[in-house]
Amino acid sequence: MTYKISLVARNEGVEYVDENGVYRFNVSLENGVWTVYLPGTFGDFHEIKVLSDEDRNRIIPRVVECLSKVRWLGFFSKSYSVQVVEQAT
Repeated sequence: MTYKISLVARNEGVEYVDENGVYRFNVSLENGVWTVYLPGTFGDFHEIKVLSDEDRNRIIPRVVECLSKVRWLGFFSKSYSVQVVEQAT
């Protein structure tokens, strides 16, 4: 299974792309801790989507792993803590 994760929107979002489509999540970085806000959006029209258990178990660990080891400018890696926060829809 091929996937791609990118920081987007001035590092205020994460875009996760796989064969199922494009998932987007708001994120913030404060005091060395990334926060991923759920629910995210899905597709070209940014529809709010609550992840199924299957999607959550596939996507969230990959996003957490990516954010925990961000490489700035492609060279400088730094380790971060990552938390996932559920927001009311």
